Amino acid sequence: MKRYKLIVNILLLFICSACVIVKGPEIKFDRSRQGALFSSGFKPNETGLLKTSGYYLLFDVDCANYLEGDGFRLWDDGAVSNIYFWLRGVSEELLSGEFMDAVIETGGVLFKDGNYGYSMGGIYKVEGDTLIIDRYFKDDNSWWHDYWTMEKKKYKIIDDGLFLMEISPDSCCLQDEIREKFCGDRFFRFVPASIFMNERFLGVKDAKWMWEDEAEWKTYRREWKKWRKKFLMGAYDEWVH
Repeated sequence: MKRYKLIVNILLLFICSACVIVKGPEIKFDRSRQGALFSSGFKPNETGLLKTSGYYLLFDVDCANYLEGDGFRLWDDGAVSNIYFWLRGVSEELLSGEFMDAVIETGGVLFKDGNYGYSMGGIYKVEGDTLIIDRYFKDDNSWWHDYWTMEKKKYKIIDDGLFLMEISPDSCCLQDEIREKFCGDRFFRFVPASIFMNERFLGVKDAKWMWEDEAEWKTYRREWKKWRKKFLMGAYDEWVH
């Protein structure tokens, strides 16, 4: 009997240890490179230098056209939502705020956060006239761990925040025919909008190691769980208008 109890205890210990291993995230980057963490007092755009009521989209300054490719939205609390803009060659005059909302509603924008794949979002800070974004990616296909990686991007803020010029692009997510032209000198232009993916879908804010204070993270998690329960019951839409 004692032998069986010993075997059962060993099995239980193994299962518990395995659960911890499976659920434990693995950080695949040097955490000293992180530029910022979330907190209730973190307000990177307090001066209003950057625009947060719309999207920054890839822009051809020579032809005054918006290009198909990656873009993003900045939130006042420091969060970054990543998108992919599907349309190509849209003129500066055409892409107004009203038109941008129509593009979103007809599927012309792919939101790339949470269940929408690719990026889990990010966080930004401002140093002088430079915008610095830490973008985070999670590979949760591993049996043992969630693998987290980070990509750092820097942009020069131009024309009162209307334009951003990428300083040191790590990679290009453009079509082959425009890759060579824009990999070295990429501009992003702001487009106003009123439809956004709900910030609650940002997976990066759910990570405890992304917060300065564990107590604030726990508060966020409690509020997030309440929101998610109501969302699943149909009380909230996934879009913010």
